[in-house]
Amino acid sequence: MKEILDRLEEARKRGGEASEQRPDAVATLIDETNTLGYQQGEPLGNVDSYDAYPAEPEEFYQPQTGSLLQSIAESDAVHDLIDLGEELDMLVYKEGAGATTLESAVDLHGINLPTSVPDHVKEDSTIQVPDGEGGEITFSKDDWPSFPMAFHLYATLGLSIDEICLILNMKKSEVRGPMADDYNMV
Repeated sequence: MKEILDRLEEARKRGGEASEQRPDAVATLIDETNTLGYQQGEPLGNVDSYDAYPAEPEEFYQPQTGSLLQSIAESDAVHDLIDLGEELDMLVYKEGAGATTLESAVDLHGINLPTSVPDHVKEDSTIQVPDGEGGEITFSKDDWPSFPMAFHLYATLGLSIDEICLILNMKKSEVRGPMADDYNMV
């Protein structure tokens, strides 16, 4: 019990920042977490920056754009054409809106992607995180905010509030609020 209280006290002192001492697997967890949306985290496509994404309609029809679109479509964060558009900062309407530049480019490059998928199908309700000893623990995102989940992510793994938001795909207020108000961790 003393170890848990000591970890909690150390975590409180960080004020929401990442721990300097955390398992090596945490870096992999953060690097492999894909965030959907233009300028949200790292690009999902096989490019170094968002500046390499096509910006003009004619760029979508160039041969080299096919591999970029395919690499984005293959991301775990992309389920449909709407998600692809969100990553590319393009507005894509649900079915029946007519052909768009993106729809035409996807067809041209032979990428198979549904027009839309219901939101409840898109949401993955579980996350797998390192257990801190070489294995993994699976948490249900629906359990947030639970003390065991918050304690493990923040105190055991040493994630920052921002990193927890990234992992859970939640807003900062949804993460920081319960950790500060309910559990006095921050």
